[in-house]
Amino acid sequence: MTAVIYKPENIIHTSFNRRKIINKHCVASALDDNQKYMKNKTLDAAKQQGLDSTTIVTALSDGAENCWNISKTLQEHCKTFIGILDWFHISMKFQNIALPKVQKAKLKKIKWCLWHGNIEKALERLSSMIAKVKKSKRLTQLSKLKTYIENNKGYLVNYQLRQKKNLVFTSHMAEATVENLINRRCKGQQHMRWTRFGAHQLLQVRAYIASNEWVVNCIPKIMNAFAKQQIVTI
Repeated sequence: MTAVIYKPENIIHTSFNRRKIINKHCVASALDDNQKYMKNKTLDAAKQQGLDSTTIVTALSDGAENCWNISKTLQEHCKTFIGILDWFHISMKFQNIALPKVQKAKLKKIKWCLWHGNIEKALERLSSMIAKVKKSKRLTQLSKLKTYIENNKGYLVNYQLRQKKNLVFTSHMAEATVENLINRRCKGQQHMRWTRFGAHQLLQVRAYIASNEWVVNCIPKIMNAFAKQQIVTI
């Protein structure tokens, strides 16, 4: 699991109308500990980014319950907590459903409803669509999409309005960090095999590097530890 914590003012515009996070703290874990490590480290990282009782926290998640559990640990430490189902992951859910052209157009309208915050209308249209689907694979995909939306109703917002107000509604910038932390070393075509503990230790190093803390904080500690060792040659 990973978390990326940053302030809105630490987002800058780069070339080709792209944006970049210039100051962030990253947390990662591969431990099977009921998210205990992630909860503690996420809170620590948020405090390093300036979290206090006056902070408005916006938490973006892919909708998994364990992710919401981690982000909600910040609730009692801030002024306002806003949980938002990440639009990037909503889009991926819609994109991964293979349908004929006519049904694809209907699904696009359902997505449009969600984009504008019309949750009940989207669910109504999706239910109607499911009732008319015959093929089991399509039925399963659409039913899973409906369950996904229903499980995260409390985190759905008017995404179009947030975009208009220049407020965050997607985590696509943070996804590049996730790619760097996990996918390049632990997934894909790397042909690497890790124990859970080994993967966790690797993630700590990569999280420090992604947070720009490796040179400033970690290397001095390592050098200090070596300096205190006594080496005896016999």
